[in-house]
Amino acid sequence: MKILVSITGLILLLYLSAALFLFLIQRSFIYHPTPFVAHDFTEKIVGAGDGAALRLIVGNEGLSEAVIYFGGNSESVADSAGDYIESLPDKTVYLVNYRGYGGSGGRPTEENLFNDATVIFDTVSKNHSTVSVIGRSLGSGVACWLASKRPVDKLVLVTPYDSILSIAKAGYRIFPVEFLLKDQFKSIDYAATIKSPVLALLAQHDVVIPAENSRRLIEAFIPAAEAVVLSGTSHNDLQLNPEYYPLIRGFLN
Repeated sequence: MKILVSITGLILLLYLSAALFLFLIQRSFIYHPTPFVAHDFTEKIVGAGDGAALRLIVGNEGLSEAVIYFGGNSESVADSAGDYIESLPDKTVYLVNYRGYGGSGGRPTEENLFNDATVIFDTVSKNHSTVSVIGRSLGSGVACWLASKRPVDKLVLVTPYDSILSIAKAGYRIFPVEFLLKDQFKSIDYAATIKSPVLALLAQHDVVIPAENSRRLIEAFIPAAEAVVLSGTSHNDLQLNPEYYPLIRGFLN
């Protein structure tokens, strides 16, 4: 009996230790900050509410309509800036370096990214007649939240999810994820309040965001978002499909 109690106690200790470990390092699973990369694009510095300096890459300056781009969790927007700027020649394009990414100050958290998104939108909208938003992967959660709080003209979501909480619960079934996860990015909770037209671009072979998570979000919009599956693509290479940029350009125009 004593041996059984000891084994049970050891298992419980290991379980609690694993849960504590996941709790302490959870943000390292969500955010993979990229360093500043030298580039030839114009940059704009936007001051966040707490004083953090956010670096935005800007292209096609001075046009009436604008687009704000929120990238993936390990994306260097300097690498994709040229393609977006070239593909959207009739819009001023702002690509956001999250806190801790690309030389921006501060640390990324859900609350910080949401607050920063509103500051950026309010800053950009002062100089443009309309502002559309593109959010990719992690950035789709930022984009959905922003579109529920600000008058976004059109919304493009690339490999979006219903919530990071939902994905984490599927991956860590033995843990009470809903109580442990700090940054839950519940896009599905905001979808029904978003009035903007929505285009969702999905990868045919996405092993990062399960198809059912994307579909739940798409169907939560009223009406349901327009969805296109890009053949032959995976989570990280949708932009290589020849339809990717034309679809975005056609929708935003």
